Amino acid sequence: MRKSIRVFVYGSLKRGFGNHHVMERAEGTFVSEAILPAGQFVMMNLGAFPGLKESICEGYEIHGEVFDVKDIGPLDCLEGYPRFYNRRLVDTTDGDTVWVYYLNDASRERRSPLVASGNWQEGLRI
Repeated sequence: MRKSIRVFVYGSLKRGFGNHHVMERAEGTFVSEAILPAGQFVMMNLGAFPGLKESICEGYEIHGEVFDVKDIGPLDCLEGYPRFYNRRLVDTTDGDTVWVYYLNDASRERRSPLVASGNWQEGLRI
């Protein structure tokens, strides 16, 4: 039996969004809504989807959802891992350790507008 991988998503992979079908293909099971603590990332508005940029000097809480995923391959494919997005383990404010995708240092999208609320739904209303 394959062990699940816990993943934090903050954009189009969330329930009700356009790429959630990829989460279903990855056999993702919703665990909870969650928050990444401030000071690690800022959220960028990339148009049709968000991206996180690592930040050591600033950063906002990032709001998203946690899933247990049986096959991370479909998520890696969608996210362009490791060329467009990279991923690393982080802790949520609840102390859960999760994988999160963030923009690769080489990405040109790093100059996109910020979503200061750290909540993609609110970023879509701008």
